[in-house]
Amino acid sequence: MTPAKLFKRRLLDDWIYQYRILRTAVDWTVAVYLIVPALIFAFIYYSAWWRTPPGWFGYIPVSLVAVLLYLFAWSGTIRFFIEEADQLFLVRSKGWMPAIKRRGLLYSLGLQALTTALLAGALLPLLRAEDPTGGALKLAALFLAVYAAKVNLGLLRQLAALAWSGWKRVAASIVLFAAGFLIYWACVQLILAGAAAGYLAGPLLLAAAAVLARRRLRAAGAFYPDVQREREARLKLASLMLRGIVEGKKPRQRRAPLLLGRSQRVVRGTGASAVLADSLVKSVLRRPGQWKLYAQLTAVLAFAAWRLPGPMHVVLWAVAAFVLAYWMKSVSRETLGASFFRMFAWSEISKQEALRKASFALAVPGLALVGLVAGASISLPLGIAALVLSVPAAYAAAFLVTIWY
Repeated sequence: MTPAKLFKRRLLDDWIYQYRILRTAVDWTVAVYLIVPALIFAFIYYSAWWRTPPGWFGYIPVSLVAVLLYLFAWSGTIRFFIEEADQLFLVRSKGWMPAIKRRGLLYSLGLQALTTALLAGALLPLLRAEDPTGGALKLAALFLAVYAAKVNLGLLRQLAALAWSGWKRVAASIVLFAAGFLIYWACVQLILAGAAAGYLAGPLLLAAAAVLARRRLRAAGAFYPDVQREREARLKLASLMLRGIVEGKKPRQRRAPLLLGRSQRVVRGTGASAVLADSLVKSVLRRPGQWKLYAQLTAVLAFAAWRLPGPMHVVLWAVAAFVLAYWMKSVSRETLGASFFRMFAWSEISKQEALRKASFALAVPGLALVGLVAGASISLPLGIAALVLSVPAAYAAAFLVTIWY
């Protein structure tokens, strides 16, 4: 047995495990009647868009595509295929652990290159329509920068997780996300402008990634975090498919909630529906994971509202109202199924009215921000007007999405 053979065995075992998980959801009937027709239609539309780009491509700004590409670069992880039992065997074998970690790193980099290439191929018709004179060199430089940013961000996130914990890790992640976006945005602007420095951005970032990779491989105290990260990466697909079945990670117990610790009222009113809506809103507000997703979605919608032309502001604002209201309704309805809420005999009318009030209260902040940015991109009075109109718009959207319970 050699390190290369051991890594090959672990990689093959992981592929078989992921394939078995997929088979539980995608059998031959699903593949024949859903996936295969979807791929055929996707190929037909892709070929048609490649020959003749549709007119609505012109309403999608390049800056919005660049932001979405950065979110893609921020996602994902780097695996080292380290297992918990390695502390008994591989740690004592000189050279085995670094050899497996190097192969895991190279495999992760190759997989990220493949996903970046697939994404580039999917977006080629749109990018060719946005910049017909850009040429293949500019597109290659753009996606090389995206790939290099993805590698650097993945390594930096792991180094930050090894260096800090708790709130310091959260603060470091926020700073890293913001600083990485500024550097990435500058590189994208240079590439789109055709500057010589833009074409050097990708190679320079890859050179920086080589330095970070060497430091990451030599990082001390990384064994147990690597084991935990490998376990999460291996079970990521399974946890996604069993998200509604498997019990989630229990939060740390506190004497009082961090937000609204004195149980202040959020939803005013009397009656069972108001009390239930207030409890639903507080339950959602006290979950950091929901707030993170809420902030990311609102930021993307606000940026799109800032960059879209003319009448598209109103369309996006209306779409944002329904998206936020429907999402908050789904989150509140999921919360309503918790064991605590099932202890009480709520009537169906009270549940529906509570979902309406909770969806409205939770959708207003995000919609107000989107409306303010959309209106202010034209003029400040329009921004203030959109901010005020966001309240009735959120209520109307919440009313419509909760007509069916």
